Amino acid sequence: MAVIRVRRGPDKAGVGAKIEVTVDGQVAMALKPGKSGEVKLAPGEHTVQATMDWLKSPALTVTVVKGQDIEMITRLPWRVFFRYLIRRPVALVLEVETGAQPA
Repeated sequence: MAVIRVRRGPDKAGVGAKIEVTVDGQVAMALKPGKSGEVKLAPGEHTVQATMDWLKSPALTVTVVKGQDIEMITRLPWRVFFRYLIRRPVALVLEVETGAQPA
């Protein structure tokens, strides 16, 4: 098995809401500010996306191998929230921190 860990980074724009993280279209975790979660996955290609109400991140495709840990971060910074007003509905940030690069 492989593990994808997602932490919610510092954000002030979405302080009252949870960010849901989906893996392959299924909700894997709902993160409050400052919290983290993890999901165990079979090796292979997986699609990860963060959503908060009507906002969403771009979907990231990551390829994991057996025993691999991937660290990711999601957040809703003010500057990105204002970008939502121009380029809907992408406003959340979801990035790979270490362990893998998007496919």
